[in-house]
Amino acid sequence: MSDFLDEDETVVETKNLKKDLITFLVKKENIEQLVTYVVDDPPQDAPTKVKFRYPVVACEILCSEVNDIEMVLMKDTTMLNRIFDFFKKKKINLLLANLVLKIAKTLTITKTELIFKYLQDRPSFIDSFLTHLESAAVPEYFSGIVSISGEKGGIDTQKFLSQQNFAEKIIGKFETEQQDLYPDIAAAVLDVVGAASWGGRLMNDFVSERIAKMLLRIMMVAKNWKAFKYGMKILNRVLRAVAVAQDLEVDEDKASSCPPKPDPAGPMSQLPPVVQVFVSHLPKFSEILKNSNSSIKKNTNFGFERLYLLETLETLISLNYVAVQKVLLESDIFKIAFDLVYQFPQNNICHKAVEGVITKFLDQLQPEDITRSCDKMNLIKRLTDSERLITEALQKKERHPPYIPYLHRIGFAVYLLGGKSPFIKSYLESDPKWGAFIERVISERKKNEALSSKMKATAQDDLAFTTDPENDQEDSDDEENNPDLLLDEDKDLDSANDAEDYEIDQSEILLTKQEVEAFA
Repeated sequence: MSDFLDEDETVVETKNLKKDLITFLVKKENIEQLVTYVVDDPPQDAPTKVKFRYPVVACEILCSEVNDIEMVLMKDTTMLNRIFDFFKKKKINLLLANLVLKIAKTLTITKTELIFKYLQDRPSFIDSFLTHLESAAVPEYFSGIVSISGEKGGIDTQKFLSQQNFAEKIIGKFETEQQDLYPDIAAAVLDVVGAASWGGRLMNDFVSERIAKMLLRIMMVAKNWKAFKYGMKILNRVLRAVAVAQDLEVDEDKASSCPPKPDPAGPMSQLPPVVQVFVSHLPKFSEILKNSNSSIKKNTNFGFERLYLLETLETLISLNYVAVQKVLLESDIFKIAFDLVYQFPQNNICHKAVEGVITKFLDQLQPEDITRSCDKMNLIKRLTDSERLITEALQKKERHPPYIPYLHRIGFAVYLLGGKSPFIKSYLESDPKWGAFIERVISERKKNEALSSKMKATAQDDLAFTTDPENDQEDSDDEENNPDLLLDEDKDLDSANDAEDYEIDQSEILLTKQEVEAFA
């Protein structure tokens, strides 16, 4: 066997069904040897090829989708047990774990009915797999078996996982595992929820009152703020699934298994349970926004807790449920959110998140409720007061506060609402400073649009004169050539540093070059 594994052509010839090779490989003892290379840790003094090459090549052979090879595995429960019992080990080899799961995934796809029957008889595999979420391939496997639900032979993998209390088990990991595994747990849940179809038993579990209350109970433990952070990401994903389902056309044959669509204008009691539970926690969420007991430092950073909470609140608002809007109107959550802009004046991530929730909420309200909400936040006065801040900065030859562009965006959104409603327009114009404020906002937007058009035209001209891309000098936007892009990663969203450092994947929500030039 080792001679075959040393050959570079072995995998290709296996997939090409080379007769002599297949005849050799399908012998039970040879399949057992291939499985051994994949599931058993090699001796510490083993040659490098035994530790690395042989397991990989053995895995590729077993995943080659050759029916004769797969049937040897399927007919021998002992070999299947060795594969699916791999994760019963307390400590696993992550390289081998990925290979084991690749085999499991291949068999699940090619021999779905046989594997599903095997798994139904051995449901304990769920617990052992969930013990090792540090392997990224584990959530990928679960999302894979969830996604095939109903596709082959009417197999309902969602129902099976629901019967095994999968949702409770994976959410419960936030209580039983070390906090450094929380990102892996959250990633696994997000993968599974993303793969689950609306109306399936497993998706119904994640939307249920039972799971929502369980997750929030764990999240609200004072000493477990990492659970709050990652739990909020999960709630956001579930609420997004609810939003997608709102516009989903359900086939008649599947309608009986899907939760009834709520009436957006109906009472709270008929809304999805996860929405009801989330809304019932709004007073606690308001307190967290006001005084986040961050795991980093108390009340000195904006923090991921606040960021994820605001993002989830924006998703909730997008559902456009009237009953939810009424509760939000009665709460102080938007006033508290708007206060964060001034509490963290250097944190553009905060400013963008606050802008999102306020503009989206106001856009869904009736005119009278819009003015009421503005009054509650003291919004118009605080927007128009930005004129004074800009003037003072100009007099001192300093930059204005970094949150000014976001106030202008909020102001422009309110201005557009005034264009739709004479009542709102009259309300805005009753503030003597509104005219000067909105005139500046509109003027600066026009400047930005003109600058943007000019930059696009310049970029197209530059592209037209490019004759040899391979010999061009390095892009001037490269970090090494442009000191303006040498920005350290922001790990804690600390407002003392956020004006200068941020993660590159968040750069699009910070001030653009155009805004800096236009408002400087």
